[in-house]
Amino acid sequence: MRQMLHQLLSIITQEKNVIYKSNEELADLLRRRLMGRRYLIVVDDLWSTDSWEEIQRCFPEDSNGSRILVTTRLQEVAISTGGSHNDSVNLPFLNPNESWELFNLRILNYRSLSMPPMKLEGIWRHIVEYCKGLPLAIVIVAGLVQAINESLWESQSKDMEKILCATVTNSLVDSFSEILRLSYNHLPNVLRVCFLYLGVFREDSAIPMKKLIRLWIAEGFVKVEENQRSLEEVGEDYLKDLE
Repeated sequence: MRQMLHQLLSIITQEKNVIYKSNEELADLLRRRLMGRRYLIVVDDLWSTDSWEEIQRCFPEDSNGSRILVTTRLQEVAISTGGSHNDSVNLPFLNPNESWELFNLRILNYRSLSMPPMKLEGIWRHIVEYCKGLPLAIVIVAGLVQAINESLWESQSKDMEKILCATVTNSLVDSFSEILRLSYNHLPNVLRVCFLYLGVFREDSAIPMKKLIRLWIAEGFVKVEENQRSLEEVGEDYLKDLE
């Protein structure tokens, strides 16, 4: 809650270091700064009704067209955001064409990566179909491409297809645990260590890039080869490879 209040205040007041003794003071300041103003606030990926009940009291309703947009994966949270102007929108799953478009778009976003070989496109399309139009699942599948090169796909594509077909009826976590395991297993050893190191940070916390790279260097994870590059530059490359 405190982090959320700080983020909202820093945006509204343009002050980065807003320090008050309690959440109540922060909430009161936020409400006073919004009073009489027309605003649009987006609260993304809300996971509990308690969080909404606590934060909504900071948003004054002056009948001036202000709006709160809340995104959530939980139906009960969507219902709890009710009010006189509440409109819930259930986003539909993607159709086959939209699914394939999203898959291609994610592939093109990866650094120095081309599309999978055309001879494998049929298998990829089949795998994308098994995602049932769920964007998160499609993004996870697309992430495999950066970890598995063409030669590996030629030898393992059938196995990958079987894994996805066998697990798709389970929950999302269970369905793609094998996918994530394969993606992790194909990382170089040094990137595995750097990836696992992220576990020292709290869930959903912001991780400053420079701080993370310095910590990697301090732990001895970053190695400089004979190319006269600095540890920081190599660490930045590690971070890009993990994107």
